[in-house]
Amino acid sequence: MTKDNLENDRFEQYWLHNGKRLLKADSEYTRATGGYKMSSGADWLLFAIPVAVGVVLKDYLPVTNEMLNLLICIVITILCFIVCVWLKTLMIGRPNISAIEAKVKQKAREQWEREQRNMNKRKR
Repeated sequence: MTKDNLENDRFEQYWLHNGKRLLKADSEYTRATGGYKMSSGADWLLFAIPVAVGVVLKDYLPVTNEMLNLLICIVITILCFIVCVWLKTLMIGRPNISAIEAKVKQKAREQWEREQRNMNKRKR
C-alpha cells in the first residue's frame, strides 16, 4: 500500500467519524438543507396542490374500475408532488447539496493534511 493510499484511507476514516459534525457546522450546507423544510404557507401548498389534483382527477378519469382509478390517482398525486418540490428548488435557486458536501469534504481534507504535516514537524 502506498503512502498516498494510506493517507487517503486515514482521511476517509476521519471523514466517516466527523463528516456529519463538519457538515452541520458549515453555514452554506445548513442553509441549503434548510431550504427543503416546510417553513412558510407557500411550502404547505406542496401538499395541498397534489392532493387537490388527485381528488379532482378521481371523478373525471374515464376508468370504470375503481381500484385502477384509485391507483392512477395515487400515481398522479405522487408525480404532482415531485413536480412541486422540483419547482420549489428551481425557484429558491439553492446550490446542489452534493456539491456543497464535496466542497466541505475538500476543506476538511486540506485542514486534516495541514494538521498531519504540523504533527510530523513536531515529531522531528
